[in-house]
Amino acid sequence: MGYLPMRKRAVSRRVDKNDILEDIKGGVDMKNNITDKEKIHEAIDIAIRYGQIEGDHHRIWVIDQMVRALAGSEYDSVIAGANEGEDGPNTYSWDIGIAP
Repeated sequence: MGYLPMRKRAVSRRVDKNDILEDIKGGVDMKNNITDKEKIHEAIDIAIRYGQIEGDHHRIWVIDQMVRALAGSEYDSVIAGANEGEDGPNTYSWDIGIAP
């Protein structure tokens, strides 16, 4: 089964920052009423549209946005779990990156 992105964009071309400014201003909207399939579709769409933007700080943002799309309203508890370790709840830190 092939994947059809939500918004068609040429993957091979460089994304123009002006084209995506509106998309990234607020990040992913953590909707509670969408299906798991829609969450996965949104995460894949984020990866395809923004995953090739240069800079580790931008790629970290992409990962964070994908986690937000997949976790939905559980995002805060997912991140709290990611930060928890042998030294307590703040053993590790979660970086949200910088929007491109």
